[in-house]
Amino acid sequence: MKQSLKIARLCGPLLIILRLISCGVKQPENDIAREPPVPVHMVKVEKESLPHTLKTSGIVVCMDTHVVSSGVEGPLDKINVLPGQEVQKGSVIAEIEQSSLEIEKRRLRVKEVQLHNDLLQAKKAARKVLEEAERSLMEKERMDLVLQRTERNLKKARIELAAAEKIHSAGGIPEHTLEESRSTLISAEEQLRDIKIRIASAEIGLRDSDFKAEGKSLPKTPEERETIFLALCREKASLPVNRVEQQIADHRLVVEAVERQLELCTIRSPEHGFITTIGAMEGAYLKRGDPICSLIDPRRLYFRTHISEANLRKVGIGMPLRYSLPHREARWSGRVRQIFPQVDPHSKSIPLLCAPDTSGPELHPGEYVEIEIEIDPPEQFLVLPVLTLREERSESRGTVFSVKNGLAFENTLQIEERDEDSFYFLEGLGTSTKVVMNPPEKLRDGTPVSIIPKEQTTPTDTLQNTTKEPPIGK
Repeated sequence: MKQSLKIARLCGPLLIILRLISCGVKQPENDIAREPPVPVHMVKVEKESLPHTLKTSGIVVCMDTHVVSSGVEGPLDKINVLPGQEVQKGSVIAEIEQSSLEIEKRRLRVKEVQLHNDLLQAKKAARKVLEEAERSLMEKERMDLVLQRTERNLKKARIELAAAEKIHSAGGIPEHTLEESRSTLISAEEQLRDIKIRIASAEIGLRDSDFKAEGKSLPKTPEERETIFLALCREKASLPVNRVEQQIADHRLVVEAVERQLELCTIRSPEHGFITTIGAMEGAYLKRGDPICSLIDPRRLYFRTHISEANLRKVGIGMPLRYSLPHREARWSGRVRQIFPQVDPHSKSIPLLCAPDTSGPELHPGEYVEIEIEIDPPEQFLVLPVLTLREERSESRGTVFSVKNGLAFENTLQIEERDEDSFYFLEGLGTSTKVVMNPPEKLRDGTPVSIIPKEQTTPTDTLQNTTKEPPIGK
């Protein structure tokens, strides 16, 4: 009995201490339950596409430089432009002295008139040759008829002479009558010889030997002989005409060459652009191809930039890019145009040439640009404003508070990418999850919160909830 009382005395104080300790542990929970909800602004988690990019900077350059040179040889008479001057396509840039070419052109014109006169004479001579050939054929036909008549007369004269000799031997006619018959026969024979000579002259060109000499086959009929004869005469008559016509054609080529040289004496701009340099002075003697000035086309500007040798395999010709200009928030698109096959030995970088799209702003050589080359397809990221971060444990990790059933819950996120206003992550929260903006210092895991309605948001809060365009880069 005494032992039991002794145990009771020892346990009593212990029970009192345990009760006090128990009451002390429950007291903070009662205090939290009695805390008023913390008013907070909310923002929802959103999903955005973020392409993988390679960031670099570059300079606007003009690779398409046109060198305007002299197309003819001669002294430079006048220069009509100055460095920096804008010129349109076809504008007169310079003029070459052309008095010697004008003199040569006038001389060629005189010779051209003379050649045309020679052509008229050659055609006239050709017509005359054809007319003579036709008259020769007609004369031959006439001589053939005369020949037949003369042969008949000769035959008649011989018969009459034979009869006169018989009569004379019989004493029927006197001697002088017989002599007359003999004279008639001799006259007929002489006339026949004369006609044959004339026929032989008219047959020149119609003989078999003539056709063989021209390489023609022997005609079978008189009509065919005459046709071939006229064709040969026409061909021979046209030779001088053809020769003069060829001389006129060759002369015309010379005239056209001089006219082209006169045109080239007026130097015109090949494109619209701006004059950069002038390489010749007025009065200087220029040879063909000597430069006069150079110009650039402002519509054909490019970006010259560099990438590290390690990123060479990631970049290819034709890849899309975005670029921006200093003090301008807008960005425009373009593409990689050329990768130069050379490596800088000091920086280990490789030069690139990028081309902006035609829809971009007006650019000027020497301007600085920021370039982001899209090296991989876009990837889906979750995005929140930077103002939702309570603390950043490192550059790649941060803490935010999500809200569910009126309570705040602490969440640690792995940050994949960020800019001035937003950060991007892949997991840890779902789309449309509500997250506290500007979390107060007293906010803890499990703290009750009350959401401030949007209509009570101040202009400052609205500005804080506004995010800029997400960056293109990873």
